[in-house]
Amino acid sequence: MFVGRTVVISTLIACSLTACGGGGSSTESAGPTVTKAAEPVASEPAPATSTPEVPSTPVSTLAIKAQPQAVSVTAGGDAMFTVEANQTTGVTYQWSRNGKELAGETGVRLLLKGVTLDDSGAKFTVSVKATDATVKSAEAVLTVTAAAATAYPIMFATSVPGTGFGHQLNTFSNHSPLPGDAVAGGDLFIRYPDGTLRNLTKEAGWGVASGSIQGGAKAISVRQPSMHWDGKKALFSMMVGGATVRYANPARYWQIYEVSGLAKGEKVVITKVANQPEGYHNISPIYGTDDNILFISDAPLYGMKVTYPQLDEYEASATNTGVWKLNVSTGAVTQLQHAPSGVFDLFLDSFGRVLFTKWDHLQRDQEADLDRYSGANYGTIDFASETSTVTKAYPQRDSNGKLIADAKGVLYDQFPQPRIPEDPVRFENEMHSQFNQFTVWQVNEDGSNEETINHAGRHEFGGAFQPVMYTDDPNLSDQFVVNVANSLMRKTFRSDAGIFQVKEDVNRPGVYLGTYANEFHRQAAGRVVEFKLPPGMNPEDVVITDYTNATLDDDPEGNAAAL
Repeated sequence: MFVGRTVVISTLIACSLTACGGGGSSTESAGPTVTKAAEPVASEPAPATSTPEVPSTPVSTLAIKAQPQAVSVTAGGDAMFTVEANQTTGVTYQWSRNGKELAGETGVRLLLKGVTLDDSGAKFTVSVKATDATVKSAEAVLTVTAAAATAYPIMFATSVPGTGFGHQLNTFSNHSPLPGDAVAGGDLFIRYPDGTLRNLTKEAGWGVASGSIQGGAKAISVRQPSMHWDGKKALFSMMVGGATVRYANPARYWQIYEVSGLAKGEKVVITKVANQPEGYHNISPIYGTDDNILFISDAPLYGMKVTYPQLDEYEASATNTGVWKLNVSTGAVTQLQHAPSGVFDLFLDSFGRVLFTKWDHLQRDQEADLDRYSGANYGTIDFASETSTVTKAYPQRDSNGKLIADAKGVLYDQFPQPRIPEDPVRFENEMHSQFNQFTVWQVNEDGSNEETINHAGRHEFGGAFQPVMYTDDPNLSDQFVVNVANSLMRKTFRSDAGIFQVKEDVNRPGVYLGTYANEFHRQAAGRVVEFKLPPGMNPEDVVITDYTNATLDDDPEGNAAAL
């Protein structure tokens, strides 16, 4: 196929014909007659043949530099076609499907959202037009394949990526309402076993259309859906509203919503759950076995608003306060569990255990140490009590002469062992300790019997641990490697990491899957891991199966062999 504009120039040819003649003469005289040869007569030069000038039509240089390419996509996905002309100014575009122009599709890209099997085989072209020429592209064919079937419907939330310190996908401090943390634009979806996708929030009238500014009263961010036991409704958290101008930070909160009408053909209904803490962030909601709602909130402990927001022990960033319960019949809200640095990802397993990941810091005040020994300026202080904002300074030594505070009157921690060697209250032979780990915990629905799952912790899963407590005691030795079944995996579990988003395998009770992630760098995603810990199982027998490359953390490109 010739792409471009064909111009035919007709040339007029004019011929001038000129007749040329010649001749001679004879002279008569007395006497003998002499015949003289005729001398050649010089011809007049013929006029030059000329071709009149004909104005030429300029040949357009418009051409398609990059043709639209065929696209193959799974049903329910999006398909995009693109074109590139060799000119960028004064050029317009018009896309067509099977020869029929598509209204409003006049850009260099054609985006088809949520394609179906009926779209397969459609042919797309684009006409590129300049002031003096129009070029039509080659055809690009769309192929749509059936999505892989699943045994059950899958509900999930989409989220706009971001790099904010408190982004909703981060491992901790992930409930921030700042525009760069809870980026408006996500939705709640359900995927049926045949691969059909359904945008539930859009059907219910929430959200702003794709391509528009994600701001105003209808803008939303969504997270952490959880199904009811009957499969007919679900809970999720949604933040409503968004900035409409640069640097704006509208007041908005993560709140719990319930969605119903999930079967094909049913009308979707989304309702805000009543009686939840208002003016606070409520996330990760799940149904209890009694149909009451368990959730995570940053509402202050014991209602002490003077402590809001609670700051974690490690980064002094705003964190949640633990696990809460809403009695849907009476409207009563109670706190089941408190966490100084926050808990994440609630899940109720088939044994009735409420599982979650908790950020554990069994160590002395990191920021106080940095202020004292590293020239930092965190401004660590002591409050007179948890019900007051009055600060208090202490004498450096108590009445017995024991060192208890630094020169600014900020108390030294007395438990656990010192965090760094510089700590002046550390014994000479005492090993210092830094404990910063995300651990899987369990608690009953009434808040009782909180513990790490099956008592499995850092010794079994790996991470932060110490071989000995006192360096001069020969009776202390490291027995982890020989006594722990999971000794190999322990080598790849870092002390600043843990397992998130724990879910139980529906076909294998007591078997759990989750994501292993570092505190920073990869949000709460990373290696997909599995472990088995039903009630009663000895924690020392736990073995973690890594479905990804166990060297991923130190080898991001995955070049090293898996352990």
